[in-house]
Amino acid sequence: MEIAVAAARDLVAGLDSSGCGAVMLAGSATNSVALGEAVRDDITTLVGASYLVISLGLLLLLRSAWGMTLIMIVITLTVAATMGVFGWLGYLLSPTAGFVPSIVLTIAVADCVHVVSNYLIELERGRTREAAIRESLRINLTPILLTSITTVVGVLSLNFSDSPPYRDLGNMVAVGVGIAFLFSVTALPAAISLVPAPKNPRPLVSGAAATRLAEWIIAHSRFLLVTGTVVLVGIAAFIPRNQLTENWHDYFTEHFEIRRTVDLADEKLGGIHRIYYDLETGVADGITDPAYVQMLEEFETWLLQQPGVVHTTGLHLTLKLLNRALMGNGDADFRLPESRPAIAQFLLLYELSLPMGESIDNLVDQDRSASRLTVSLSQMDSESLLEIDRRAVSWLNAHAPMVEARPGTGLDLVFAHITHRNIRGLLRGTVLALAVISMLLIVVLRSIRLGLISLLPNLAPAALAYGLWGMTVARIDLALSVVICMSLGIVVDDTVHFLSKYLRARREHGLDAAGGVRYAFAVVGTALIVTSVVLVAGFGLLVLSNFTPTRETGGLLALTIAIALAVDFLLLPPLLLVADRGQRTGGLTGVPKTL
Repeated sequence: MEIAVAAARDLVAGLDSSGCGAVMLAGSATNSVALGEAVRDDITTLVGASYLVISLGLLLLLRSAWGMTLIMIVITLTVAATMGVFGWLGYLLSPTAGFVPSIVLTIAVADCVHVVSNYLIELERGRTREAAIRESLRINLTPILLTSITTVVGVLSLNFSDSPPYRDLGNMVAVGVGIAFLFSVTALPAAISLVPAPKNPRPLVSGAAATRLAEWIIAHSRFLLVTGTVVLVGIAAFIPRNQLTENWHDYFTEHFEIRRTVDLADEKLGGIHRIYYDLETGVADGITDPAYVQMLEEFETWLLQQPGVVHTTGLHLTLKLLNRALMGNGDADFRLPESRPAIAQFLLLYELSLPMGESIDNLVDQDRSASRLTVSLSQMDSESLLEIDRRAVSWLNAHAPMVEARPGTGLDLVFAHITHRNIRGLLRGTVLALAVISMLLIVVLRSIRLGLISLLPNLAPAALAYGLWGMTVARIDLALSVVICMSLGIVVDDTVHFLSKYLRARREHGLDAAGGVRYAFAVVGTALIVTSVVLVAGFGLLVLSNFTPTRETGGLLALTIAIALAVDFLLLPPLLLVADRGQRTGGLTGVPKTL
């Protein structure tokens, strides 16, 4: 396909079109090649730029060049190993799978930052290098393992998709998550132990600063809980405004020739979408019945009244043209023949007049029991195409008893149905993944109460992000429906690390709820801020892509991650304080000196 499109481009480039206008390429082959080019452009430019942004972000926030370097080495090895595994297995890098490096990179960053940030915090508190490594692994091993498992559960929900590329995406990311876990708890600590400890290990956001933030949140917990709940409910109410649909013609910006060609064709020629209706009578020579061709004309009249329909072609139009040509070319003669013999003779005469080797098989079948009617439509989304098809079938059922009312066919409808089923399948898979993750958290945290509490920070980020999307864009396509699956791992990562540190404070140090919140902020607050800021910057860079699915997915992921941090800091602690208000005490009493 790429060879054919490249040859066509070379041919067009060699044409002298100065006297007849521009020659532009379109079609499914050109579109498929453009999809591959868009992915390659993103991988060669934006993924590299994301690496740079993440590197600078880690350097700024961790204030450690060696820490940044080690993390970048580990995540690079993780991405390379993931892509290498599937390269050995013979997987093709589809446009969907091209997003794998960015997703695996983010998961690996989150795992590594937790290990490195807690290592730096322990050094700041006076521990030796070896003791700091051991303590960082002790408090992070279980949470990283748990978040890796929950992330794998989330991305494997993509297997509910009917589209193989999205199933491949989920499976590739799941393998990448496993590799990221292994490298972050083995290779990274080993590398840390081989390099000298930093002289000034204090990150930009230190444990003391995180503790001061915790004090402010504790002091305003009721206000934050009430305000946050009102904001959450108010914004989530806009989720139903999102229409689950796809706009294929908007995949590319005008940077790509295919987008300029499609827009021009839709404007000048009309009808870039096609729906084909096979109108079967079930009777040989049934199409020569005057009532049948009259039905075709009535069906056309109804179709042209539907929004987006530009024109139709079918047997009735051919017969009207033939009748006019044989009857003197008068406008009054542009009508259907009125008898079965006339229709049969017109078709025979038309077929005999065609050039050698051609026939009317593209219009009627061999025994003349069915004909095809083609509907051309202007640019519209997939759900609008399906709705027109549903109404067309209903019209046939009501007004065309002589034919079998069948749904339309064609690539546009095929992809519309795929999109419809995929989006809803992915959402069902996400719901199941959330249920499994919640049950897993209940078991691991050994607390039904905390497991249920974890539902809020796990669900709220996606609810707020999709609510804000409903307030602005109000359209969720297949790529955007994947965001909730992809972001689930990062969102759960934040929640699990915060709750695990909170529980450690309550169970190991005997702290009250307020003390547990302070401990969690002091131990994991820095890591959560660093990972969130870095990932928001990395994903936010994807909005510069010329490929719309990449641009919108990156933007929505960045928004979801930013909201997840806000929810884990501003809603989860107040909720924990309310849930444990009977044991809550004020002040700093009981907080261990090792904090």
